Amino acid sequence: MSALNQTISGIHYENPFVVSSSPLTDSVDCIKAAEDNGAGAVSTKLTMLEQPVKGVRKMYAVRGLYSFNPSDRRNDFEVGLELVRKAGEAVDIPLWANMAGPGDNYEKWAKLAKALEQAGADVLELNFTCPNFAAPDPEKPGAKFGAAVGKDPGMVSAIVSAVKAAVGIPVYPKLTCDGFDWAPVAIACEKAGADGVTINGGSSAAPPVDIYRGGKPKMATMTMHAFGGFVGPAQRQVGMMRVAMAAQNTKLTIAGGGGISTWEDAVESIMYGSTFVTMCTKLLWEGFSWLRNMNEGLLNFMEENGYGTLADMRGLALQYLTTNNNLQYFNAPAGIDSDRCSGCGICTHIPSCTANLRVEDKKAVLNPDTCISCGYCAALCPNDSISFG
Repeated sequence: MSALNQTISGIHYENPFVVSSSPLTDSVDCIKAAEDNGAGAVSTKLTMLEQPVKGVRKMYAVRGLYSFNPSDRRNDFEVGLELVRKAGEAVDIPLWANMAGPGDNYEKWAKLAKALEQAGADVLELNFTCPNFAAPDPEKPGAKFGAAVGKDPGMVSAIVSAVKAAVGIPVYPKLTCDGFDWAPVAIACEKAGADGVTINGGSSAAPPVDIYRGGKPKMATMTMHAFGGFVGPAQRQVGMMRVAMAAQNTKLTIAGGGGISTWEDAVESIMYGSTFVTMCTKLLWEGFSWLRNMNEGLLNFMEENGYGTLADMRGLALQYLTTNNNLQYFNAPAGIDSDRCSGCGICTHIPSCTANLRVEDKKAVLNPDTCISCGYCAALCPNDSISFG
């Protein structure tokens, strides 16, 4: 009998799915709905002592591909504390409190952390990830927020140390994925005493442009636009890479996210080393009921494949991960299963193919003598009719 439940740092979780800090966790009603539909935990909307800019919520999406937001509302100190207090009274699942202090003022980080712990938070999630804060003043190196903090291993280490000294609950820095190698930051978090890290697959990106209106903003209700957070399925493999890097370089508990949409994505994240799987964009598109599909699909997969616990499959993919100069592979020409092939011709559209892929008598055929075994056709085939070896 397989089970999704686990106990981490003395806290019981019915399943690994954590609803990320976002508009989805900015009210008690939403948090309660998340619990009712099968969330294992939720991370409350960001609480700050000092906001560098008062954001308003502006969002855009290309369904199935990505979400983009250049600005969002964050909770001031008392509002955030009240959200945690009331949510703690309304739900039984663990509450993670997403929080950010002002730059290198470590005493204020500690003050906020202690207040959130007293309000009822079970875990603290230190926000080192948000890319859409105002750019820091280069003349004031301590005036950093979000991703600007997350790129500074020394500052991250000092913040984690200060928070850990102030509270008795687990501390998970949420690391930025905004365009740099942050393995040293993850290592710094571990050395400073962090209990885990949260991986966010998002990064900064340019806003969508309305090319038919002379480059004006494509986003509704905006007359000017700015760079902002880019998240969703388009970033999924970036998130997977960060999970694997954290698992390879530290022993920290990992909450892995970034474009997770299906239970198969969740399995992949766990096999790369995740203990928790965080979700946001897919739930914004489908609603909290999608969590039921995630739990059911993950449990069925475990039972069908002989995994009794989540730990049984955690990190399995890491043994097959190496550096590019140590890649191992074999060369064998592509084979086509004519019973599965529908003759759709998708494989024949690859201009770089050397195997002369073509459709004859409504079936794909190729020249095996000139096939270089790149594997691209097999990945594109909608019927899984192409294989190698």
